Amino acid sequence: MLRVALPGWPQQQVAYRYLLADSWYASAENMTLVRALGHHFVFALESSRTVALSAAARAAGHFQPVQSLVFPDTQPLRVNLRAVQQAVLVTRQVFTNQDGSQGILYLVSSDTDLDQAQLTTIYQRRWKVEEYHKSLKQNASMGKVPTKTLATQATHFFAAVFAYTKREVLKLKCGIGHFRLKAQLYTVGLKAMYQQLALLRA
Repeated sequence: MLRVALPGWPQQQVAYRYLLADSWYASAENMTLVRALGHHFVFALESSRTVALSAAARAAGHFQPVQSLVFPDTQPLRVNLRAVQQAVLVTRQVFTNQDGSQGILYLVSSDTDLDQAQLTTIYQRRWKVEEYHKSLKQNASMGKVPTKTLATQATHFFAAVFAYTKREVLKLKCGIGHFRLKAQLYTVGLKAMYQQLALLRA
């Protein structure tokens, strides 16, 4: 997918500087590929992932888990991963969950010129994509395609994206999020159904 997204291919021109992804995609193979394609990455990193504090430490096999690192003044650390040639930045972001508990997010980036604020700001842009996918699946039934052929699957995909776009227009017009809009539509439908049942019983 990354190779197809390169500018210069016949059917597309996608310009981007950073590839953002969660820890599921933060393999050494993906990191190496992103750099080989001429881009930078910002990935979430598992706390158990091991790093070396220098190239010499990596050569000597001295690795430690990310969760054991000490981050001075909340600034990123320049470290080396086991199977990635170039040095990377690792940072830690501490946040408070809705239930009051604290969570920790580790980020890794190939752009060693970033500071803490830049790194976290870039990665936060990924959340909008997560919201888009979540609404596509739960509000526009993207994943519930009953079709088997390429043409009907493409039609279902288009219809789901079109439904998302219509919801986004309503969101901007009414100031109500996609899930609340869905709940309100369900409520109106249930009331109409209950009224019809009442008429049938009369």
